[in-house]
Amino acid sequence: MNYFEFLEKEKNILLNPEQKDAVNFNYGNALVLSTAGSGKTTVIVSRAGRLIYEKICSKKILTITFSKMAAEDMKNRFSLIFDEKYRLKADFSTIHSFLYKIVLDYLKRKNKKITLIDSNYKIVEQILKEQYAKEYFNIVNEDEIENIVSKISFVKNMMISYDETDKHNINIKNFKEIICKYDEYKRKNSLMDFDDILQFGYKLLSQVTYYNDLIKRTYDFIQIDEMQDTSKIQHAIIKSISNNNLFMVGDDDQSIYSFRGSFPEYMLSFNKIYNNGKLFYLRNNYRSDGHIVRTAKKFIENNKSRFNKPIEAKNELKNE
Repeated sequence: MNYFEFLEKEKNILLNPEQKDAVNFNYGNALVLSTAGSGKTTVIVSRAGRLIYEKICSKKILTITFSKMAAEDMKNRFSLIFDEKYRLKADFSTIHSFLYKIVLDYLKRKNKKITLIDSNYKIVEQILKEQYAKEYFNIVNEDEIENIVSKISFVKNMMISYDETDKHNINIKNFKEIICKYDEYKRKNSLMDFDDILQFGYKLLSQVTYYNDLIKRTYDFIQIDEMQDTSKIQHAIIKSISNNNLFMVGDDDQSIYSFRGSFPEYMLSFNKIYNNGKLFYLRNNYRSDGHIVRTAKKFIENNKSRFNKPIEAKNELKNE
């Protein structure tokens, strides 16, 4: 019994020809262009399952996604499809948790410790009140602080030099001083935020041969979900560990994190960045009815900075 027969007969999962083509991809760089409701999560989970089904060691497969919720969703779907021996070994991770392990290993070797903070709002608020009381006396409010916090994350994710923030429409008074004081506060207090994990993790992978070689030795297959929501620095991280064997899935019509540095333009440059890369299309929307799909398609196609990909309604089957 081949893998697709196994899915159909034992798990009641029927993939369409486009999904099967993507799931069957083995070596090299591939980009799967999905549409809303096209079964992209099913594809990425099913491909990991196929590799294991065909005797690839599960420890050699890494699947990275954008959010913790998405990683948990893929883990749950995988556990429902495959038996216990596969379930326990499947590696589905956010890019932050993947890098955090590397950062912690490095710090442990250097006998250093850090505390990971999940919000920098209070620190930025404190800096504004202590350092810029006169300038911000009347405008230190929640919206202003949230704007500064967002711009700090944007600058770090887009790998923008602090000296060049004026060229990127930051439009915040004393921004360079604020972000430098924010970094200084964290250094003095042994703190890191999630953007620091990206920056320091990238630095280790780029400059410490041991870690880059370790990842490339450990994983033969790397899968990336939600490519449209990854930032410039995340793309750089992914490319640095790719070993020319990336399987990327995304929908360039659904990027929603540009304010935080997501960089869907990277997907449009796929063929330039990855020579001999393979493109797959998931055209069938199983989630919405035909009227909704056709209406959305008209609006979507007004955007010229996207792939000219087919979008069709097939809501008689639902597998995403």
